[in-house]
Amino acid sequence: MGTQALLKEVGEAREGCIISQGVNFPWDDSVPLVKEYLAALKEFQLTAKIRFVSFEGYIVGKLFCEAAKATRGSP
Repeated sequence: MGTQALLKEVGEAREGCIISQGVNFPWDDSVPLVKEYLAALKEFQLTAKIRFVSFEGYIVGKLFCEAAKATRGSP
């Protein structure tokens, strides 16, 4: 779930909550995977906003593609 969606859903109960992210900051292009993600957004999703959720989705998609390539025969 995205941070903004979570904050909207919990409303006032968010006071005092701590939210952590399980991935790098999607704006830190010093990380090679982030740099690749940003380039893909620029090339294929011109209007997309840089967000943790889309970066997580990019990682999952990349992982799936790599696993499919490594599979013998039809995946």
